[in-house]
Amino acid sequence: MKTEEFLQEHKYYRTLIDSATDYVVAINRNYQIIMANELFKNEFGMQSNEFCYRVWKNREEKCEECLVEKTYRDGRGHWNVENVIMKGGRVANMLVRTIPVKNERGEIVYVLERATDITKRQHIQENIDNLVDNLEEMLANRLEELQKSEEKYRTIFERSRDAIILTNSHGRIVEVNQAGVQILGYKTQKDVLARESTANLFVEKQDFIELQKRVAQEGFVVEFETRLKGKNDSEFYALITSNVTVDVTGKITGYVLIIRDITKRKMSQQQIEKRNIRLDILNSISKTVSSSLNLDEIISSTIEKTLEVL
Repeated sequence: MKTEEFLQEHKYYRTLIDSATDYVVAINRNYQIIMANELFKNEFGMQSNEFCYRVWKNREEKCEECLVEKTYRDGRGHWNVENVIMKGGRVANMLVRTIPVKNERGEIVYVLERATDITKRQHIQENIDNLVDNLEEMLANRLEELQKSEEKYRTIFERSRDAIILTNSHGRIVEVNQAGVQILGYKTQKDVLARESTANLFVEKQDFIELQKRVAQEGFVVEFETRLKGKNDSEFYALITSNVTVDVTGKITGYVLIIRDITKRKMSQQQIEKRNIRLDILNSISKTVSSSLNLDEIISSTIEKTLEVL
């Protein structure tokens, strides 16, 4: 039976040959193209009975991994992705598949080779792969930066001489550094966390409300002076610098409080103020003595100045 007659009786193969989207050729056992669709002829410019390897790849001998040879040998279809050379020298990336065409006795009459041009798809895939690679690299770099930032933050957090307290949006203590443990007079972080809310650290509840209000409105507060209480309600003077933490939507997720114990400074200031008061009294008495010899006037002025100070 001739090839043309066989194709007339097998409409499926005729449809493949007439495909307008794929390149389809029929190849005999000598690797000659005995039939091709119009798309193939237009793009490859073949001559009658030309060898497939010469038309497909401009070779002078059969391909090492020939799909047609494999199909003739085992009677099964095969596929591969290959580069072929089209008319004009353009190299195209093709998905090539072979289909054995058999007669009524089960003998392979010829092999249909069908090729789909996936060059654009391959370029798109390569671009996607490049984008994915770039994205992965960016993510890796970003993660590395975040890790370094976290390590830097952790170092500052642990080594700070000031107390650093982290809370949730309701003011509940979720983390405290070692300086915070010591300033509050406790032995472990667990003891501080047991205080639950930072509100419980303030001597004056109104100070806590005012601090929280200002931080919520402005996003931060610098050196807010107040009195705090640590273990056994021992009080101390403190300066608090605080800011909010937010999520990607801008919603407040918590607060950061940096607490500096200024009790010694405060006591020193008070002592200086007392000394200044004494100096003012002595200076006033000295002026009175210098300007008057009246003992009653001197005593009266001294008592008056003392009462003003008190």
